Parts: sequence; C-alpha cells; structure tokens
Amino acid sequence: MATANREKTAVPNLLNSLDLKDSLVTIDAIACNVKNADIITSKQGHYILALKNNNKHIYQQVSERLAQIKPQLPKNEHIDFGSGRIETRTCYVENDLTLYDDLAPWQHLKSITIIESTREIKDKISFETRYYLSDLKPEPKDFNQYIRNHWSIENSLHWQLDVTFREDLQRTQAGNASENLAIIRKLSLQLLNKITDKES
Repeated sequence: MATANREKTAVPNLLNSLDLKDSLVTIDAIACNVKNADIITSKQGHYILALKNNNKHIYQQVSERLAQIKPQLPKNEHIDFGSGRIETRTCYVENDLTLYDDLAPWQHLKSITIIESTREIKDKISFETRYYLSDLKPEPKDFNQYIRNHWSIENSLHWQLDVTFREDLQRTQAGNASENLAIIRKLSLQLLNKITDKES
C-alpha cells in the first residue's frame, strides 16, 4: 500500500516535469484519474489510461455497458506469434460517451476502448479483458497498435530488471534503500542500452 501511495504522488509530479506536447502518454491503472488526465492535456499531450477496479464505479459502469453494446462497435483483430505462444487481441472502440454518468468530470475524454486478449501456450488458453480511457478518437487498428507498443516497452523493462538485475529477489527494506536501488538499476539499464559496440 505504501508503494502504491508513493506512485500516486510521484506520477503527477513526473508529468508536471515533462514536456508532453504532441506526446502520447500511456499509464497503468494506478494513475487513471482526472488529475493526471488534466495535467497531460493541459501540457498539450494525449493520454491512454488503463481502467481497472481501483476506479470501482467507473469500471463497473463501463464494463457493464460495453458488454451490452460491444457487438455494435467497430473492431480490429491482431494475432501475434512468438516464443511458443499465439496471442489474439481484439480491440473495440466506443466514442459515444453520453450515457456514462461517472465520466462527466473527464472533460477531454473522447473514447473508451476494450482489448480482449486470448493467449495460447501449448495446450493452455487464457483470456483477459482490459479497458482504457483516452482523449483521442483513434481507429481500433491504431489503438490496438498503441496498446501493443505500451506492453512491449513494459514487458522488456520488467524482464530485464527481473532477469538481469534480479529485482524480484531483492528484500532491502531499510529507509529509502529499496527506492534508491530501484533507481540505480533503472539508470544502469539505460546506460547498458546505449552501448552499441557489443564486443567492448
């Protein structure tokens, strides 16, 4: 809980420190709130924010309504193959937000998106449904690409931190040590990614 509270404080501070003009900001559900959305749009950026149960009322209204109207929405399907898995992502975009009462404070909101993922690994099949809020009105094909880009960065970063730096095994708790070590690991990873001569 303490880490979550620190992230909630850190995200708006970070957004306020960045030049976001003409940028597309994608953030996980912990940062999905009106304050962050307004910061991004006030700095002439655009956002895609993941919506989950931490926004209980909005999530309930969105998931229930979209379940009813999903067959009527424009959609795009994309299939990925790799590393012994097949993943199918179907994207639906809803642009008519007039019936979503809980979203009234979101002044710049223009679309809600559903991503339905089916992942097949050998004989195991898993399903996941994700929701996103955005100030853009993209085509489903474009939105599907934006979300793939977000997860490719996320997965690459987390995999490197876990496998290369063993981050998940760290148990340092004293004072600010855990946060300081996390910063050092990320800075180290950035420096390593700048090396172009792999033989040196």
